[in-house]
Amino acid sequence: MANNSIGLIGPGRLGLCVALLLEQKGYSVTAIEQNQRYLEALQTKSFDSPEPEVNELLRTSKHLRFSSDLKECLTEDHELIFIYVPTPENDQGYDHSILKGVLEAIMNQGERKHPVTLVVGCTTLPGFNQTIEERLKALNYHLVYSPAFIAQGTIVKNLQHPDMLLFGASDMTYALKTEVIMSQIALNHPQAHHMSLISAEITKLATNCFLTAKIAFANAIGDLASQSGADQKAILGAIGSDSRVGHKYLSYGYGFGGPCFPRDNRALNYFAREAGYTLQISEATERANEQHTDFQIAQLLQTTSQQEEIYFDHVTYKPGTDILQESQQLKIALALAKEGRLIKVCGSSKVVQTLKSTYGNVFRYEVKN
Repeated sequence: MANNSIGLIGPGRLGLCVALLLEQKGYSVTAIEQNQRYLEALQTKSFDSPEPEVNELLRTSKHLRFSSDLKECLTEDHELIFIYVPTPENDQGYDHSILKGVLEAIMNQGERKHPVTLVVGCTTLPGFNQTIEERLKALNYHLVYSPAFIAQGTIVKNLQHPDMLLFGASDMTYALKTEVIMSQIALNHPQAHHMSLISAEITKLATNCFLTAKIAFANAIGDLASQSGADQKAILGAIGSDSRVGHKYLSYGYGFGGPCFPRDNRALNYFAREAGYTLQISEATERANEQHTDFQIAQLLQTTSQQEEIYFDHVTYKPGTDILQESQQLKIALALAKEGRLIKVCGSSKVVQTLKSTYGNVFRYEVKN
């Protein structure tokens, strides 16, 4: 890059982490945010993030500006702009309306004098980026699709230690420019994979869907072991020691949930149907996840008495987060409460407040310090 100025649209949970790590590496970052309350918290550095390391990075940042004016990151000194806006799930995979709005607003500013690399970092349905690429290119914006492989609660760590970097683009020149930037964030030496836009979009979804299948498989084998009196830990430990399988995501526990895995699994299934292909493994994975949760509910009902209090040390989709979205733990707790069991749930003050406002006295609560 001829200069060190970078634009970023959407400094949400992921986008803010990217912006902070870029700033830490010496880049001058202009981040655009439309939510005024959140924007003020970022500008005054009073925002309190649940993500580890973010608050300290924000407090010590010196070259990170926040604004609501899109034009401030579309000046000629910004040769690379990242976009991290929400693409929530809908019945057609993902709702791209916010992303489309941002891209339309960018194009409404007219043609750029010098080429600009436009990096879409949010998850999109395969084929989406192709639908708008030519219009952007006509205005000298060159599209790169580069999603991050992160988990809530460990975003900074995941960005700094990625297993791979993924880049989808029609022109390798702009993908390589993006790789140079993202490689500086990484503290390890991840392998970079370059491919077409649609190939990268499928890769992002397929990676997460493989992990959901592995989680569902481990839990299914664990359920079978439990039902037959076998040692689930020994079985899964032995399977994972095979180098073709590996231990990651192969332990017995709750089913997969949260804001990414379930929706990506369903989105890939939707895309497959639209392409005229039945992705049976995706459908089977979701059914297996539901079966596992039902098995755990039945086990707890069989092994506890009506008078016994059942304690959940967390009902978020995983420990260390405040996210209840598609939490299998919460689903189990609610099912047990419906059967008249005494349930006590533990969580942060924010989580407990959310649970109380939603479920009232269905549970007893304990605030975790």
